[in-house]
Amino acid sequence: MDDAYARVALCADDDARIDTAAQLILTVYDEFYRRLCEYPHQAQRAFEDMDPHASIRISQERLGLYSLYIAEHGPRILAAFPALATDLAVWDALDRVFTAMIVDRYDARHEFRGNPALRPEYTDALELGLQDTRSWGSVQLNPYLRKTAHAVRYIQTVDSTGVSLSTFDNVASTLVAGSDLNVNYHHAALTIFGGGSVYRYSSDASNLAGDLSTHSLVWSTRANATWKLSPITDLQAFANYRGPYAREGGSQTAFVYMNLALRRKLWGDQGSLTLRVADPFNLMTYGYRTADGRVIELSEQHFGQRGLFVTISRNFGQELKLRPRQQDAEPQASPQPGPP
Repeated sequence: MDDAYARVALCADDDARIDTAAQLILTVYDEFYRRLCEYPHQAQRAFEDMDPHASIRISQERLGLYSLYIAEHGPRILAAFPALATDLAVWDALDRVFTAMIVDRYDARHEFRGNPALRPEYTDALELGLQDTRSWGSVQLNPYLRKTAHAVRYIQTVDSTGVSLSTFDNVASTLVAGSDLNVNYHHAALTIFGGGSVYRYSSDASNLAGDLSTHSLVWSTRANATWKLSPITDLQAFANYRGPYAREGGSQTAFVYMNLALRRKLWGDQGSLTLRVADPFNLMTYGYRTADGRVIELSEQHFGQRGLFVTISRNFGQELKLRPRQQDAEPQASPQPGPP
């Protein structure tokens, strides 16, 4: 990074200095983004370890990361290129070069457009809850019916040049009818939390160009199993699957995620060693299909979540224990007024 600052200062003219400074800013942004992407993994580990203090610290660091980079690199960039602070034309030229570098990183066939004309949506809902508790666990069923007027939906279309356009827009109405099932089962060393959801989705998008109304059956299932191998060792597996479904302007591909973890207690109950495998079969993807009768576009993104994580945690001190305030067995009688 120091060499990049030196190259900016040694440029012969402003044109060369603008290009070099834009590359420097892009390098700083890449480092900032790399560090920013580490926080979700840290937050997930803190959640799994049930460490609220670490969660608060991670949240504070994440919120302050942008200010930290501005405070660290802003003065150095201005010191290497003083004209940025005094010449607006130089700043505008740098902005154009930097913007072109950013645009080159993304596929020009995709474009997102904002929609300042969005209106609020209004939902009428009817939900029921049924639960049955047994010695082995419990079963919970939650049927629901939701009707939304002016529903805000994510819309994807394809223009005449083959560029996919993404935006948010209001459809006339949507109707969702379905149910969610949760099952809790435990037997000896095995504990299973499982469930699933299925619903019928219908949307009236006749108010939009091309009438993107759709009808779809959406379903998903999930499971979380824990097996206590010994009093100090347990094995945990988590899996989540959502089937493909149609939506306005196209369809969404299936989504699957898995997580395996082995945890062993250390130092009594004061610490633990956790070995976790995220997305072991590299199945976590996000994709969609968009078609308009002339162009069919398929897109799939891989998140790169597959990895092996080792976490060691250690707690110090003793847990604060609050004792209830003792009450007097017999309240004392209040003094009665009388002559001295």
